[in-house]
Amino acid sequence: MNKIPATQTIAEAYNFTVGGMGRVIGLIWLPVAIMTIGGYFTMVPYFAGMAEISDSGDPSQIGPLLVRVLAFDLVVTVLMAMVAVAITREILQPLKRPPFLRFGLGMTELRVVGGFFGLYVLLIVFTMIVVMGCMAVGFVANALLPGGSTPASHAPVVGIVALAGLIGALALIYFFVRLGFLLVPSAVMVGGFGLERGWQLTKGS
Repeated sequence: MNKIPATQTIAEAYNFTVGGMGRVIGLIWLPVAIMTIGGYFTMVPYFAGMAEISDSGDPSQIGPLLVRVLAFDLVVTVLMAMVAVAITREILQPLKRPPFLRFGLGMTELRVVGGFFGLYVLLIVFTMIVVMGCMAVGFVANALLPGGSTPASHAPVVGIVALAGLIGALALIYFFVRLGFLLVPSAVMVGGFGLERGWQLTKGS
């Protein structure tokens, strides 16, 4: 694979976004409006309901509130996929007219939604692995360092766990940049969920 020219890629991305602001707004205005209005009518009742639950001490209404928020998150994910596909198509095959609306819900958008969910699941799994790894490092360090569980031994153990956490966080960033950076273009141009192809295309970059 050829190395991705990072500086040129970033420059072209900003040129498209800033120089073509009108085109970008034309592509995203409707889904952004839906998300904004939907967010207002979802989150305002949610916070009001949580305040009432906190005052009354009755947690029985938490379930319906969370279901509403999760349903809205699903809608937002679908709308974000529609926006991402629309912008990607505009970059690859620009319309000859100024775009007022260029998005839909077809198999490509659904594949991108699947890629997003795959990325979310991998994020949860990898985060759990990092957390459990840090806990294991802490237990081993606490057992091997002199002093056992005395207060004097806590600082080195905390330092070792913090270092392990930093390494784990950097590994997460590495994996998710590679998995997600070209997810949408890969799904649009090649098919599939875009995760595997995006990983292959970013090799060496």
